[in-house]
Order: sequence, then C-alpha cells, then structure tokens
Amino acid sequence: MDSNTNFNFTKPAIIIPTVSGSISFISSMLIIYVILKSPKLVFSTPYHRIMFGMSIGDCFMSLAIALTTIPMPRDVIYPFAQSSYGNIRTCNAQAYAFIGGCGIALGMSLVLYIYYGCSLVFHMKDVTFRKWIETPTLFLIVLLSISPIFYYNRESLNPSPSIVWCTRRDYPDKCTKDTDPDCSEGKGGLHKSFAVVWISLTLATFAVLIVDMCLIIFSFYRAERKLKELKEEHDTTAVADRDEFTDGELSETRRDKRRITKEALMYIASFFVIWIFPVVYGMLSDREDGIKDIPVLAALRLFFQPLQGFWNMLIFFYHKMEILKGKDENQSLSMRARFKLVVLHPGEALEEKRMVISNLPMLEVSSISISDSTRKKQASLKSVEDPPSQNLNLY
Repeated sequence: MDSNTNFNFTKPAIIIPTVSGSISFISSMLIIYVILKSPKLVFSTPYHRIMFGMSIGDCFMSLAIALTTIPMPRDVIYPFAQSSYGNIRTCNAQAYAFIGGCGIALGMSLVLYIYYGCSLVFHMKDVTFRKWIETPTLFLIVLLSISPIFYYNRESLNPSPSIVWCTRRDYPDKCTKDTDPDCSEGKGGLHKSFAVVWISLTLATFAVLIVDMCLIIFSFYRAERKLKELKEEHDTTAVADRDEFTDGELSETRRDKRRITKEALMYIASFFVIWIFPVVYGMLSDREDGIKDIPVLAALRLFFQPLQGFWNMLIFFYHKMEILKGKDENQSLSMRARFKLVVLHPGEALEEKRMVISNLPMLEVSSISISDSTRKKQASLKSVEDPPSQNLNLY
C-alpha cells in the first residue's frame, strides 16, 4: 500500500490513540485506587473483583496503545508520522502487553455481563457464582492471557501497517520465507486457523451479550410488573393496616432494580461501542493482497478501542454516586460533593452508606397479601435473615 493512502501513517493516527489511551489508562488506575481504598468487605464482592481485574487488563492494553510507535525498532520500514526509539525487545513487550491486556479486559468484561445476567435473571447467589463460574473462568482468562509469552516467538511480534503499535504480524507485511529469507513470519501456517478462531470467539462473545441483554430487559419488565402489582395492592389496603416497612421496601426495590438494570445495559452498550469498530475494520481492511485503507473506520477504531477504561470509570462512578444519592435522605450532597466523597474517601463513604442494593426476595413474593400483616412481616424478616439470596452486592 502506498504510504500516502494509509491513514495509519498520518499524524492523526498517532495523536488519537495517544490521547484516548492515556485517558483510559488514568481512568482504570482511578478505579483500582477506589477499590483498594474501600473496605475489605467491598473488595470481596464479585463486582469489585471483576472490575479490579478488568481495570488491570485495561491498564496494560491502554498503555501499550498510548505508546504507539515509540517502542518499535528504530529502523522500522513503515513511514509512520512519529519516530521510533526502541528495538525488537521493546516491540515484543508492547505486543505482549497489548495482547495480554486485551485478553484480560475482554474476558473480565464477559464475566461481568454473565454476573449481571445470573444475578438479575436467575437470582444466583454470590457464593454459587464464585464457585462455579467466577473462579474457573478467571483461571482460564489468566492462562490464555499469558500464553502469548510462551507461544509466540520473538519473530512473530512486529510492527504492522494496519495499526500503530506492535502486534502479531508478518514483517514485512504479507511476506513469506519462500519469497524473502529475511521475513519474520508473524502468522505463518496458523494464519487461517488463527483468524477463524478469533472471529468465532468474537462473534460468540457478541452473541452472548445480545442474549444476556435480552434476558436482563425481560427480567426487568417482569420485576416491574410484579412490583407494580404489589404496590397497587398495598395502596388499596386500609391505612391502619399498612406496613410502613413493606411500603418503603417496595419503593426502594423498584428504584434499585431500575438503576442496576440501567448499569448492566450501560456496560453492555459500552462494549459494543468499543469493539465493533476494531472487529469491522479487521474484517474489511485485512486482505490477502494487502491492507485496504478505510480512513474513517480506522480513525474510529483508534479512538474507541483504547477507551474501555474511560467508559468503565464513568459507569463505575455513576454507580457509586447513585448509591450515595439514594441514601442521602435530605439530598444535602451535590453531585460534586458525592464525586469528591467517592474519590477522596471511598472507604469511609461506602462503609457508612453501605446497604443491600437490591432486595430481590421482594420480587418473588408475588402471592403476598398486603392486608395480612403476619405474612408481610414474615416476608420482610426472610429478606433480612437470608442475605445470600440478596444478589448484586455491588458495594
């Protein structure tokens, strides 16, 4: 491909990932800081363990992207707009950081979506989720993420004309040992099988997210219908016979259910926005006869792919600030005050305000008789004495 027609050889192709990668790196570090400053009880929850691992993976990936062509060998043959100051070892390190970080971030994202689905749709207990899903999945993610260090040799990780950082690629691009004795084959004979596996896993991930999103939305409307029925039945009860605790729990459960569903859908939507452009760009631009230049799609890929940490931070802090807002009965804390409290004193803020987010057993009491005070108290007592069934302990 002519260097004049390749967007990756222009200055915007260097500036865009440098800025977005730096923002994402700082955002992920901020999430890690807040989690580590929170009480041990907070870090022990599945949500925070998953976010912690996802942020670590994003830090590696974002930093590798933000460095762009700097770690590439000084004598790189491609006319990038920025000079290179590294060697083959620094190029390998950048590629390992990108591939490993990308694998961890993708894998932990998938675990997070599965966690939301299991909790919101199937009401799975945290203990069950940790034992049968979280632990084996995390082990598999870590194993697959560090495997490139042992599987790929030094010659397989090289600069590429299709991206501005080192990755798994032939060098020069599309070369073979038969035509060029100095060729460093990054794909070799595994090129087609590797591409098939990568595309299959990507499509499977998107399929899981679509199914998960549909199940969460269905669960939300089903819960809304039950809560609405309970609220209407409670409102028709004589004032003297009403249970104030039940009334407050119904309103709080309905509000928290909406917020948690919104957060789950926001995480899923951010994943689609981040990864749709790299997937489409890779499928359309990478051809057997070379790289097809698609400037708009290339720019969108360079801008959105490194921003997972940034979107995660926005949703993560929205989640914390909404919790504080819901527990601030006098509404005395402004948005700025809540943000400052979460960032500067996360442990103190979350410990003082900590309550169960979602009283999910209330959703299952569809046969409750609001006029029967005894049964109401039993249902309320059950929701307090049976904390394992109160899922989404996201504090």
